[in-house]
Amino acid sequence: MQKDLGKKLRSLRVDGGATADNLLMQLQADYLGQAIERPRMTESTSLGAAFLAGLGVGLWRDQNELKKIWHLDHKFEPRLSKKSRNERIGAWHAAIERATS
Repeated sequence: MQKDLGKKLRSLRVDGGATADNLLMQLQADYLGQAIERPRMTESTSLGAAFLAGLGVGLWRDQNELKKIWHLDHKFEPRLSKKSRNERIGAWHAAIERATS
């Protein structure tokens, strides 16, 4: 994503049912080397539909008002060193290679 954007992300916001798994979110932060931010409301499909409907009927003026509704539940910071991250990712790629050969 950073390559496509042409700039470094400060954090990555996540949503959906899998985000309830703290271990998974910490692994994401560790392997991405990026802070992961989980909101209080993780079921964003229905929330997004409600936001669009509310914008459509004038409940909210614009997207800036919606940004005030988003609240952080937990921020997962990377704990792995760059060296450890690269070693683990290398081992993962090697395992995939062995499994698909």
